[in-house]
Amino acid sequence: MILRAAGSVRRTLMPNAQSKYIVNCGGHKSKFVEVLRDRHDAFGDAIVHTFEPNPVFAPDYRKLKRHVFHPEAIWTYDGEIDFYLQDNDLGKGHSVLAEKSNVRGDKSISVKCIDFSAWLERTFSDEDHVIVRMDIEGAEYEVLERIIDSGAIRLINFLMVEFHHYTYPQIASEKRFNSIISRIKIPFEQIPN
Repeated sequence: MILRAAGSVRRTLMPNAQSKYIVNCGGHKSKFVEVLRDRHDAFGDAIVHTFEPNPVFAPDYRKLKRHVFHPEAIWTYDGEIDFYLQDNDLGKGHSVLAEKSNVRGDKSISVKCIDFSAWLERTFSDEDHVIVRMDIEGAEYEVLERIIDSGAIRLINFLMVEFHHYTYPQIASEKRFNSIISRIKIPFEQIPN
């Protein structure tokens, strides 16, 4: 991939320089890329990867520069998964979890999913600077447990997560939430719901 090669050349020419990446998980609309760039990319040199499985939002990302769009859901394996929708296909809160109370268990589409832990390992090195924003509507518990257990969390320099156990307690208990929080050993911010 050309963008990956550019980072390698940069490290060769400037050995102390890190390649900077922002990974936007559960992208929804492309406006969040601008928010992430404003907050974490003052020089505009980061490459942003967005994962958003809802096909309605894909065209919104075509105009962005230094951006890679992935039309997949992040999950714990590579393959396909049901993606549950709300009555309004444009609304927030679609999820790979049918038990989430604001989605319709009878209204889903099949989407590709990726093992996020394995993707991190394939895509980044320990020398890269990686920021991850995760708003994946309840799937964060499974995904975080996987990246922690696999050790791929070491590739993340800063993690932002919107947890959904307060809003949808059927997804995860307070005990599971606290267990995950206690195992995150990198700079971390909880995004408010």
